[in-house]
Amino acid sequence: MLSKIIDYDVIESGINLSDHLPIVLKIELDLSDIATNNVDGSKKLQNVALKNKQTVLRWDHSNLSNYYSQTFILFETIHERLKSFNSDGYKPNNDQAENIFIEHIYTEIVEQLNRAASSTII
Repeated sequence: MLSKIIDYDVIESGINLSDHLPIVLKIELDLSDIATNNVDGSKKLQNVALKNKQTVLRWDHSNLSNYYSQTFILFETIHERLKSFNSDGYKPNNDQAENIFIEHIYTEIVEQLNRAASSTII
């Protein structure tokens, strides 16, 4: 696999507030590597382009006020869960329970952001 890497770059950007730095890889991909066996034993190329199609949102052509309003509404339930988490004096019995709660909140935030974007952004 290492022989397939043509170039790579670590993206250091001020808009990335995570403690993880994203990387970009440029790899040489031979479509025969993606071939799969059919039931009859013949080879068939998977349609990789259709499976990995990304939608590009046009933020510059959209009404951002609608997006902000939608996220405000969708985040109310998340906010209430976080408030009850803090006010109930919740003490997880182990790190795993705390990590699961954080993962659930994170997943819900991402889902709600995607939901708001899909309904308001062109």
